Amino acid sequence: MPPIGIQRLRERGDIFAVIREISPLLPGGNPPDVERLLTGLNKASLASWRNHRLTPWLFREVARHGWGRHLDSTLWGELRADYALALRAAMQQENEALGVIQSLMAAGVEIILIKGADLRHRLYGDPAVRPMADIDLLIPLWQLNTAEIALARLGYALSPNCHNPRPGFRERFRKELHFYPPSGLSLVVDVHWRIANVDDFYGFPYEGIRSRVISQKFHGITVKVPSPEHTLILLLLHALDECHGAMQIIDLTSASSLLPIDWSFFLEEVARFRCQAPIFLALEELARVTKSRAAPPAVFQQLADYRPSWAEWVVLHRRWGYITRHFSTLYRHRRLDDWAFYLAALVWPQPEYLVAIYGRPDRALFFRQFFATLCSPARDWDPH
Repeated sequence: MPPIGIQRLRERGDIFAVIREISPLLPGGNPPDVERLLTGLNKASLASWRNHRLTPWLFREVARHGWGRHLDSTLWGELRADYALALRAAMQQENEALGVIQSLMAAGVEIILIKGADLRHRLYGDPAVRPMADIDLLIPLWQLNTAEIALARLGYALSPNCHNPRPGFRERFRKELHFYPPSGLSLVVDVHWRIANVDDFYGFPYEGIRSRVISQKFHGITVKVPSPEHTLILLLLHALDECHGAMQIIDLTSASSLLPIDWSFFLEEVARFRCQAPIFLALEELARVTKSRAAPPAVFQQLADYRPSWAEWVVLHRRWGYITRHFSTLYRHRRLDDWAFYLAALVWPQPEYLVAIYGRPDRALFFRQFFATLCSPARDWDPH
């Protein structure tokens, strides 16, 4: 049985169908296959691609390669209209992101731009073709309060689920905070101080990413972004953990093909952060879905030779359902005082936390939901 993260990915048949359709357009595609694809494109296929928010990307690919002659004129007009709408939305998002970045920098917060806000420039060169709903920033933990104050001044509000069940809990056991935008803006701001995936078992601290950052221009200001190798690792882990749509597969294919990956360093970092097992699974699945080489054979072989520990096996297969995430946390925090603090916060959060979640300090409702989740079957439980 494959790990549940992979199983859920395979159950998304709509994603796989779209990826199979668009595979000729991915880096390294065969030109005759592109012609056949575009000549046979119809309204039903276009609607499917639009559902995955791929039509602006398709328009850009067709336009820059001169493939418009293969498309029906009506469909070409629809693609152009979709791109125009995406461009308008992207311009607003870029202004929002720029405002957030400038405000945090002015407050002295050191930022590493990750995920979509980075990829839409570094991989695509055109924000309109890569949709996003949030801006992800990686910062040092000790600057978290400064970042929170700066965002509050801009009108961003902390998500209720991110409130502390007990003072000090989030700094010790969480990895990110979500801030909802004020009226008139659209992007959620996700502030990370470490990156962790697969029930938070596999993690990258801020310092680990910062050690190899590179500089990039973002609308005239210089920002830090992860190295190509770290970018690919983070994308693979995120796709294994959460696969929202076909765009993630395009991100991965583009990153592995277009970024200057030093595969030796890639393997060194995968080993340093002990994430060989999930990276191999994600690369293997990517190769299977796209029918292309996701990494050099030597990389596959070295990763395939790794044997996961019993703890990794439990987490990758999510054998204990809801408890798996807590197992991951306690496995990484071996001190007894950490265990005591974590379990106390888990079963008896402070009243302020209950008010943030439910609007009132309803401990009975909290326990009903807690035990219902605790007893849910492993296969039915999804942490996201």
